[in-house]
Amino acid sequence: MRAAEVYDRKHKIAGKRNGPLGAIGVDVLRELMRMIDFKTGRLEPAIATLAERLRRSRGAIVSALARLKDHGFLNWIRRFEPIEDPDAFGPQVKQVTNAYWFGLPKEAADMVRRMMGKGPLPDDEVTRRKADEEQTAAMLATVSAEDLAAFRAGNESPLAKALASLGRRVDLSNANSPGGQNPSLQG
Repeated sequence: MRAAEVYDRKHKIAGKRNGPLGAIGVDVLRELMRMIDFKTGRLEPAIATLAERLRRSRGAIVSALARLKDHGFLNWIRRFEPIEDPDAFGPQVKQVTNAYWFGLPKEAADMVRRMMGKGPLPDDEVTRRKADEEQTAAMLATVSAEDLAAFRAGNESPLAKALASLGRRVDLSNANSPGGQNPSLQG
């Protein structure tokens, strides 16, 4: 909602009464946000309902909805249901309330991202990363010093090659000492 208000204010032309969404457009968006059923995700108010709740004319509501759609804050699908009328000519349907959904233009989405910052990682991602770290640590505990150096520094860089060479010497000195211990510490 705040992004829509800032967007409307930012794009208002000097000397004009309203921005591109208009005061009624912002009111309609706010009312739609109040009307959404968060359990089902359904948002399908009649235009007459919006007009009554906002104390605006039907024409003002229709214009506001069109502006919201043009700027990417709202979209809808027209819905119909079949009727049984053997005397009717043409399509055998009648229109029912539209189904609405919210949108966010790129400029407003960027503003929301800046306002909200980075959110916390989802719990499943935290769990996955922790399991990955534990598996990596378990795998690295079983590799030689040469392989560990190559893993840490990468395989192709001169630093990686120097560390791998050093790791190879450490592995050889550990292999020659009794029990794989440092001889200087014995005794």
